[in-house]
Amino acid sequence: MDGEKSKKVLYIQIFGSKTENVEKAKKEIKEIAGDIVEFLPDVIFDKKIPSDISPYLNIKTDIVVPLFLGLDVEPFAYIKKPIILWTEGGYYGAWSKDLNSFLTLKGAEVYQFITPSEARETLKVLRTRKRMSKSKILYFGEMAGTTAHRDLSGVIGSDWNLERVKDVFGCIVKQIPMDYLLKEVDKVNLDSAKEEFKEWEDKVEDFGDISKDGYLEVVKFYLAMKKILKEQDADALTINCLSDLFKKKFITPCQALAKLNDEDIPAGCEGDLNALLTMMVFHYTTDTPSIMGNIYLFRPENGPGFPPPEVRVADAKEYLSQNKARFTHDVIPLRIAKSKYFLTTYHNSGKGITGYAELPKGEITVARIGPEANRMVITTAEIVEVEKSGHCSFSAYLKMKNLEEYLRQTSSIHNVITYGNHISEIKKLGKIMNLKVVEIG
Repeated sequence: MDGEKSKKVLYIQIFGSKTENVEKAKKEIKEIAGDIVEFLPDVIFDKKIPSDISPYLNIKTDIVVPLFLGLDVEPFAYIKKPIILWTEGGYYGAWSKDLNSFLTLKGAEVYQFITPSEARETLKVLRTRKRMSKSKILYFGEMAGTTAHRDLSGVIGSDWNLERVKDVFGCIVKQIPMDYLLKEVDKVNLDSAKEEFKEWEDKVEDFGDISKDGYLEVVKFYLAMKKILKEQDADALTINCLSDLFKKKFITPCQALAKLNDEDIPAGCEGDLNALLTMMVFHYTTDTPSIMGNIYLFRPENGPGFPPPEVRVADAKEYLSQNKARFTHDVIPLRIAKSKYFLTTYHNSGKGITGYAELPKGEITVARIGPEANRMVITTAEIVEVEKSGHCSFSAYLKMKNLEEYLRQTSSIHNVITYGNHISEIKKLGKIMNLKVVEIG
């Protein structure tokens, strides 16, 4: 638990000349940042500030706050830690401008604020950067863009250069063969699965035609993934379900992925690595699950398959004229839903299991990290209608200011939504992570 907690907070260490000034800064920062931050033991230099302060740095320090003026700040330029120049209440401090320039010219990463809201936003995205950099991703199954088995590829529009992914976000990606996962599913103790099932059953409003024994198989799948996540000390996952898992064993992981997202473990499907990275950025910034899904310009079909071409073309004309799109998929975390689950078969096929839960209407942020993992396209939209679909389990109808341009700029059928307007935070994150953020307005 301590390891999980250490990834979720920013550890701040304050250096000052007077204890009362340090305590005042702590109180102000905590009031603004809340549980985003925790404070490490502070350091008081009541006389001379040493030229090398690295021996005084706590090993857990993420952010340094020096409460000094003039050349007394120079030693902090050489410690390779982000520096916050804190001034009264988190508001603009005229005397800190020169300190900022001085430290920046020496190569330090420095932040100062005009308002407390800017301070909180900056601390949030610094925490997002930390969480991304300390994350380990598991990719279950054949990697869609690198496999030699064409029939196992699936969605291929991600960045398969894992070193580049690490360069941008700091996270590492490890592949887990699907056969290994399925062997772990077979090893799950039935009594343990039945005990876990009690919690799952309580979150279902209506089982429909789904048998409880069938749902128990999904619980076993979830427990196997959780075991592997723990063994690997991993934080997020995606699974190549459509093109790999289903060819080996037809078990739909949708509800297992929803449960993981509810537990603060970003979990994506179809082996779409860049969709997962987008989910992680949203989840780590907002502390709430996000949803990946397809953006379509046509109505759902009641069952496997899609409407005929003439219907899709007519719908596309209508949707584009209204700046309307349909966002649809099968994984709904209950933490952001308004109801319990109504279970049904996968894509109305008579087999597999997915769940529908009512999603709220309102403002959302929509985004997708591009194929080279160093570019994100982002916009806001409004969910104006949500319905249970006969194909994917839900359809959320979105209104965008400039739907055409968003579709032109995004790089995949899969995009990700999170509730609220988080564009300002993501743009700030882009600046500190060298991630190009393209806002569609």
